[in-house]
Amino acid sequence: MKPWERAAKGAVQKKDPTPALSVSNQVKGITFLMEKTQAYWSELGKKKRIVAQFLVPNDPASCWYVEVDPKGGKCATGVHASPTVTWESDLEAMDSAFRGSILPGRVKVTGDFEEMRSLFKAIAATQIPGL
Repeated sequence: MKPWERAAKGAVQKKDPTPALSVSNQVKGITFLMEKTQAYWSELGKKKRIVAQFLVPNDPASCWYVEVDPKGGKCATGVHASPTVTWESDLEAMDSAFRGSILPGRVKVTGDFEEMRSLFKAIAATQIPGL
């Protein structure tokens, strides 16, 4: 086998070497994003209030939520009293989704799927001034 054939074969089998973000780091990252772009989130929240709950089965410490309303955006650990949409998956599938790839069969969305999709699109589209 030629070197480039071995490299190509190895590339297909390798997983993303980037380690998964912890829940704490995901929350910190989204909080930073929302703090730097409050006007953007406030405008989005005026159109429709979203409370997206992220649940990890059998791991209450890994639960967190994102709330978008006319005041702006907020991200916090814990369980929200009245989410409008709920995402349930293991941490690997959740991390993969935030990197742009959904793992089939490992995610359950309850509520308005379009709300969850619009939240992911909004996070991806956010531009932080100066970065």
